[in-house]
Amino acid sequence: MEYRVSLTDRFVLHLQDVGDRIAEDSPASALRWIEELERQLRRLREFPEGYAPARENESHVTELRQMLYGKGRHQYRIIFTIKDDEVIALDLRHGARNTLPPGELE
Repeated sequence: MEYRVSLTDRFVLHLQDVGDRIAEDSPASALRWIEELERQLRRLREFPEGYAPARENESHVTELRQMLYGKGRHQYRIIFTIKDDEVIALDLRHGARNTLPPGELE
């Protein structure tokens, strides 16, 4: 089964924020970063259940999973949920940020 991948407004806003910060130093790097992130998102079409539960999963009503993107201090978490035949990317968070409080994504 192939899933559709959709992005919430929250995810897009955070993606734009990160892209803008990277672009301050290097617009070309920002473009490459976003293009690679988009490739990673496409991977969710095949087997999203294969990704680990997000660390917030236990405190939220909706099942949350995460895909890690980047390395070291530049690692981000793509937080998503699966609903029927759709993967919904809910948030893009730096790996060092605190967990999402309950109810923040609902």
